[in-house]
Amino acid sequence: MSVSPTYKGYVASTQDALILFEACLTGQLHHISRQLHEDERPSLVVSGNVFVYEQHSSGIVRWTDGIRWGAPEVVNDFHLYRQLVADLDASESDRNLDNWLEMTRSTDAGLFLGALNFPELRKYTISVTVRGISHHLVGYFTLSAALGGELRVPTLDPGLCTLSPREELLSQRFIAPAENGDDVHQNES
Repeated sequence: MSVSPTYKGYVASTQDALILFEACLTGQLHHISRQLHEDERPSLVVSGNVFVYEQHSSGIVRWTDGIRWGAPEVVNDFHLYRQLVADLDASESDRNLDNWLEMTRSTDAGLFLGALNFPELRKYTISVTVRGISHHLVGYFTLSAALGGELRVPTLDPGLCTLSPREELLSQRFIAPAENGDDVHQNES
């Protein structure tokens, strides 16, 4: 049985993530049922692919994708990882990443966006618990794809934007809480 992404796009906010969790819980989108096989990873671990899985039924205890990642940074409610690229000067990359992370922390919308363009892949994760069951979201993007408007976001996706996350999702403890019906892009200029 092959695996396909739960969603193709970019999760720019906690509200986007909650919409995807709600879509999976209602059957509008699908949870993935198993870990990616090694031979599937090159075609599936790419910018724009988002995977949602339920920990118990999928048997996925720890998500693995075969890529070397730096230490996680907490950005609002997400853990953000950057791909370690051997030919990039580490100190320069770290300095630019620090500047970029500072910019993203100070914005409400465009959670992972910044003015700097990095060639490497980024991974973000967020988890919720619904009726005692852990659900996890893992997504991938490059800054150029996110900044270039190549990736749709759930809050602006016509097929998903009308979904209202259930109270059990909204009431979880978040750093940047989402509220039912809020448009996270309302303050963009």
